[in-house]
Amino acid sequence: MPPIGEAMLTVSSSAWHEKNANVLLTIFEMKERDLAIALTERRLDVALAPSHMLPLRVARLTTYREHLFVALPASHALAQQEGGLTWAGLK
Repeated sequence: MPPIGEAMLTVSSSAWHEKNANVLLTIFEMKERDLAIALTERRLDVALAPSHMLPLRVARLTTYREHLFVALPASHALAQQEGGLTWAGLK
């Protein structure tokens, strides 16, 4: 997952922030270990992160899902399958 700090800067200066001026939004980008410590020690109220970065002991809510694409050369045998590529075809 790419860093989201730049995207969040847009949110912090958006109409949403104008309507919610009483909400303090501070953006941090952290490594997995630092994120786990910050959440455990309650130095963060909310974190936006992929599930594999979150410690098991924190509550989580899925906010969105993203399509996953397979990229391979057009000449690859898997790209030549009639009917398209399937999960079964990747095994």
